[in-house]
Amino acid sequence: MNTIKVTRIFLIYVLMLLGFLDSPFFIQRVAFAFSHDVSLPGLDPNNEHRMWVNLKEKPWCIIGRVQTELGQKCTGFFIAPRLIMTAAHCLWIKKTNRLVPTRSVHFLWGYQKGYYIKDIKIKQIVINKEYVGQSKINVPLNNIVKDRAYLVVDKATINSKDIVPLQSISSLSHAALWLGGYEQDKKEVFQVDPHCNITNIIQVNTHQKVIEHNCEATFGSSGSPLFVKDKNKEWSIIGMQIAAFTAGKGGIANPILQLMQ
Repeated sequence: MNTIKVTRIFLIYVLMLLGFLDSPFFIQRVAFAFSHDVSLPGLDPNNEHRMWVNLKEKPWCIIGRVQTELGQKCTGFFIAPRLIMTAAHCLWIKKTNRLVPTRSVHFLWGYQKGYYIKDIKIKQIVINKEYVGQSKINVPLNNIVKDRAYLVVDKATINSKDIVPLQSISSLSHAALWLGGYEQDKKEVFQVDPHCNITNIIQVNTHQKVIEHNCEATFGSSGSPLFVKDKNKEWSIIGMQIAAFTAGKGGIANPILQLMQ
């Protein structure tokens, strides 16, 4: 370990003891510093511009962290008062080739730095019957289009007026996007890339497509909604994040209305 890294770690340790790490500004700076040392897919460490958002405000108030008692962590969001959507691979156990037990899945609604509105237990998990669980890299597109999970909850939790409408990608070939997540380099906070776009729409088969984008997002962002905001400042969701590119920033998402079919 070189002198610069030792000095950085020592400084962080001292500031933790003094309590200065409670500052959101400082946490962003520290996480940014470490992102130069750790290579993660979907990110550009030389062009860091992810930002914090208020998860009590619309449209972010539908967001939460999906986690299991086995340690998996991803992002999820309400699409109805009793229905949460996330990526199926977040709930898949590769060793047993099956889903995690429903009882082990939690949705920490509004999670930010250890605080959350509610720990929502899941009643039922529903995935595409044709989905095949695979590793994090080199997943074929014909499996990515099936990668979604519905998490059903017992009681309506979120107010229906806070649910964000879903929109087709048919007229949004180069739309400006907002994409966030509980990402591996900053997993205790939900951060958003507000400066990215659709770069391509790929026809996978007769009925299914995937969205390629250049948003900064890495492991942990899977299951996060792709937001767009129109000229009237109205929000909608056009997709759900599935995978990060292995080289450079960006990734692949599924069109949201396609996932509802």
